[in-house]
Amino acid sequence: SHHSKFFLMYYEQEGFLRVVISTANNRKWEYEANTNAVWFQDFPVKQKQGVGAKSSEFEDDLVRYFSCYKERPGTSRPWRLSLGEGKGDVTAETLRMFDFSGAKAKLVASVPGSVESKDGESFYWWGLNRLRDLLNRERFAA
Repeated sequence: SHHSKFFLMYYEQEGFLRVVISTANNRKWEYEANTNAVWFQDFPVKQKQGVGAKSSEFEDDLVRYFSCYKERPGTSRPWRLSLGEGKGDVTAETLRMFDFSGAKAKLVASVPGSVESKDGESFYWWGLNRLRDLLNRERFAA
């Protein structure tokens, strides 16, 4: 089964989105009895919005990942990712409102199903292929 362990927390008055990614399931005993990790970072609203606004690798990866949540498996209902009561749902457009250029991490995500690539590029977007691609780009001291 596929189940993400992340939170998107929108702080409207402060003007930022907090992205939180955890290794734990969201259960009290997971944090009390197991060793887990949590990564988080705050991302401000972009100064320039819309056409001409620059994106970043982290932003593109996050938007691509959320695009995989179009439908719940076995149903025709979409996943609902809310910005909060009365604030609407998370969409590519709402994610692109935030400046992810300062991301201190790379997103290595997995998606349900097998990854097939007609263009050769999308094969490296997910899972171990993504991790291998990122590591191949790094230069490590001997």
